[in-house]
Amino acid sequence: MKYFTTNQLRQMFLDFFASKDHLVVPSASLIPQDDPSVLLTPAGMAPLKKYFTGAVIPPNRRMASSQKCIRINDLDNVGRTARHLTFFEMLGNFSFADYFKRESLAWGMEFLTDWLEMPREKLWATVYLEDDEAYDIWEKELHMPTDRIVRLGKEHNFWEHGLGPCGPCSEVYIDRGEAYGCGEPDCRPGCDCDRYMEFWNHVFTQFNREADGSYTPLENKNIDTGMGLERLAVIVQQVDNVFETDTMSGIIQSIERLTGSHYGQDVEADRYIRIITDHIRSITFLIGDGVIPSNEGRGYILRKLIRRASLQMRNLGAKQPMLDQLAQTVMDIYGEGYPLIVERAEVIRSMIRLEEDKFHQTLRKGLQYLEEILSKLDGDVLSGEQAFRLYDTYGFPLELTEDLLGDRGKTVDVEGFQVQMEIQRETARASQAGDSAWAGDIESLLHEVAVTEFCGYDDTTVSTTVLAIAKDGQLVERATAGDELVVVLARTPFYATGGGQVHDSGRIIADDMVFEIKRVEKKQAHEYHFGRLLSGEMTTGQTVTAEVDQTLRRMTQANHSATHLLHRALNSVLGDSAQQAGSMVDPDRLRFDFNYFQALTPQELLQIEEQVNQAIQAAEPVRWRILPVEQARETGAKMLFSEKYGDEVRVITMGDSSELCGGTHVANTSEIGLFKIISERSIASGVRRIEALTGVKALAYLNQYERQVREAARLLKTDPEGVLGRLEGLIKDRDEQRKEIGRLKDQLSRDKMKSVAHEFVDQSGIHVYALSFEGLSQDELKTMADTIQAEDPQAFCLLISNLGDKLALVASSSEKAQSAGYKAGRIISAVAKQLGGGGGGRDNFASAGARDVESLPTFMETIQEFVQSLI
Repeated sequence: MKYFTTNQLRQMFLDFFASKDHLVVPSASLIPQDDPSVLLTPAGMAPLKKYFTGAVIPPNRRMASSQKCIRINDLDNVGRTARHLTFFEMLGNFSFADYFKRESLAWGMEFLTDWLEMPREKLWATVYLEDDEAYDIWEKELHMPTDRIVRLGKEHNFWEHGLGPCGPCSEVYIDRGEAYGCGEPDCRPGCDCDRYMEFWNHVFTQFNREADGSYTPLENKNIDTGMGLERLAVIVQQVDNVFETDTMSGIIQSIERLTGSHYGQDVEADRYIRIITDHIRSITFLIGDGVIPSNEGRGYILRKLIRRASLQMRNLGAKQPMLDQLAQTVMDIYGEGYPLIVERAEVIRSMIRLEEDKFHQTLRKGLQYLEEILSKLDGDVLSGEQAFRLYDTYGFPLELTEDLLGDRGKTVDVEGFQVQMEIQRETARASQAGDSAWAGDIESLLHEVAVTEFCGYDDTTVSTTVLAIAKDGQLVERATAGDELVVVLARTPFYATGGGQVHDSGRIIADDMVFEIKRVEKKQAHEYHFGRLLSGEMTTGQTVTAEVDQTLRRMTQANHSATHLLHRALNSVLGDSAQQAGSMVDPDRLRFDFNYFQALTPQELLQIEEQVNQAIQAAEPVRWRILPVEQARETGAKMLFSEKYGDEVRVITMGDSSELCGGTHVANTSEIGLFKIISERSIASGVRRIEALTGVKALAYLNQYERQVREAARLLKTDPEGVLGRLEGLIKDRDEQRKEIGRLKDQLSRDKMKSVAHEFVDQSGIHVYALSFEGLSQDELKTMADTIQAEDPQAFCLLISNLGDKLALVASSSEKAQSAGYKAGRIISAVAKQLGGGGGGRDNFASAGARDVESLPTFMETIQEFVQSLI
């Protein structure tokens, strides 16, 4: 069999089906764009589901792809076996009501035997028990010997998922030889041993499963095939398992280089290496597709994978975070097939480095706590409460705690942990309850009510009709003054909260009726206007006027347009790695979150601010157009990874900025007026936030600053231009005075110590200085102790200072005193406890604090006996 690299196999597959008139599409993102039922893309056909269901017409009836996929349902088995993976690539060819079984199977064999030169005598086929059509194609047209065609039942060769489209499938196997077999005489495809490896599944979607369990033929039949690239590489490269293929072995070599480990020499080390090798691929591609580590959803999956991989690196002896270096190896290996990870290399490595650094800090603290509780553990089960504290305080996922304990032969009370988690969830729910409970669930009541038409892009005041009124969760025909209501209109100019923009405010009026709108929400086909009826009566079918508060709308849309200009400026100054991670705009301010891994410098912030204001002053017209989503993508318009877009999207363009956006905007950038950044900070690992003001709010902010500068100038007895110089002079004078005060205090301490004799000498010849003072800080006590130690190599010092409302304690012990049993940390801990405090430290130096000021004089009378009792 001829050898091909994994990258070659991927490209050959796509080239082959391109020659069969298939549209080759790039891998979709691991973040599903059209399927909220899954967190991550789990299969090659998942991004194409909309074409199979008929919801969207495909761009071509024949398509092919190499799709990156992630599944975590077998996470615990990754590393324990050489088969389980979280990340894999699925090669697939698809037909949407075009070709069917004959072409799919024939082309499959052509690719395997002609292009890859697989020996025909080693290939086997399975078909569904009742699929005579597929059986005949294999036997009569593809000339597969009947003893290598196996009929199997539904559990093996029939694809269905609940009701809807389904059908039989035919799988291609390769015989790997008797060495991989079980030795049973009836061993063949379907056996649980490793001799026969399934690697290409052809699904024939030809039936519709009905509610009564029957199957009716589909008018339009489809083909959905899937071949795991990693398995194909195992076969072609003639290795035992996926971890010995060229791509995987390249990562393993990097792990060996970084840790000094050697794959294949130790069972446990091999498990660690397999986990790292698999996880670093998932980590790299997840971040490349825009996933950010967090404590929920796909971000939690990423965080879990980083922590698991980092922990295994630690188990292999890595002392420092190194996963970002392994990610570079992944990019070097996979960049040919997936150039996006190369383009985002800086983001990927920086985010991994930041997350792993944080985990190492957490791990050190958490491991200390774990050691403490394990030393006191009675039995082999860690309580759910203790496991939850590791999760809640130290960020240890339950799986990590289980792994750590499993290595020691111990387990976790998982049920008790889940109880604690549910208590936390209930607390969170209770804090959020009641926000809109009065509105009730009215969407289900509106199935016969017409769809709301939004006309707010062009109009802010419209004549419309009241379609429905809800009060206390029930539809009503009439409402009176004072009622809290939810109103549905036929046409509305009010923008509903969405896309980072808050809702419009305003009124619905008619004659003496006035309804004040507090918020607007959109759900499915309707917009809900929440508010209070201030006067008059409202009835369904009533003709009313809907008026948006134009002042607030103008301020909101100025802030929204400013976020687009800010995004463009961020990319200009920081590079394209500064990708939007979220935003919020309201009439008062704007907030923009973006991926970046360090605080912005004052110079960078100034550049960004200047670029935005230059775009405002350029008075660029703001244009919008509706485009098919693929065409919009081709224009280079910015799209958010986290957003799910329909078939058509709204593209907003202003100058060099072009983004997909459904919000409201100014007509010209000059309407924004002024842009001022007021803060920049970190809000999560690798995510930073800029807050800014525009227009009159920005002017008011600057005016307030000017007033403060003028008041500061008055107090400093200078003019505004001289404030900075005056402050610099004052700070310099203050620093010099502090230095002089410190010098005098040090001299005073030394002079005082020259007149102090040791309190007593013990039987070992140790000079014990047990002294109390008034008003000396802990630093000053330390200086005294250092002075004594420098003058007396046989000294043990216990110094206590009365600070009025508390006590400061310092102990220091020379090497001779330590040898005689004077351990500073142990002694000061006992002394502090006597005085109502606590503290500790090392054998040579320790410090503490205490509160029982009144007991100090009495304690000092017996201090010699107390210290001696501790030796």
